[in-house]
Amino acid sequence: MSSIANPKCPVMKYVPAEGEAHPMVMLPQCDSQPFTLLKDSSPANTYSIRFHNEMTAGQGGNTARIYLAAFTTSVSNPTWTQSVTAEIGATAHIGFTATDLDGGTTLWVGAWWNDGTYPGTEQGVAAYFADHPSGGEHHTVPMVVG
Repeated sequence: MSSIANPKCPVMKYVPAEGEAHPMVMLPQCDSQPFTLLKDSSPANTYSIRFHNEMTAGQGGNTARIYLAAFTTSVSNPTWTQSVTAEIGATAHIGFTATDLDGGTTLWVGAWWNDGTYPGTEQGVAAYFADHPSGGEHHTVPMVVG
């Protein structure tokens, strides 16, 4: 298992055999799933993740919405949720503290179009993960919080 602080995760387009093409979050190059997200060196007890939208225009939308949920036993009962958008070619950043996670030890990260299907609210994040469980080769990037 690999570990990293402040990773930069590419956001690419996923084209399934069936269903709708949509953005997906990939792991930073050379990291394996799941990986341990380490705290940043400064300030203390903080984490950060960057997401770079590497899709190109004309692929279905210009903006990806990235979803994060922390939990202890099940993503259906998150201790913390967050969402951020990234335009094509842009890098979005999410920072949070160990306290924000409220005891959560696992993070799931996923992406969809920023089209209102899954809004950036706690309910929208929960709905995204309910519809996109871990597995399926792309739906969820799992991380262990270090």
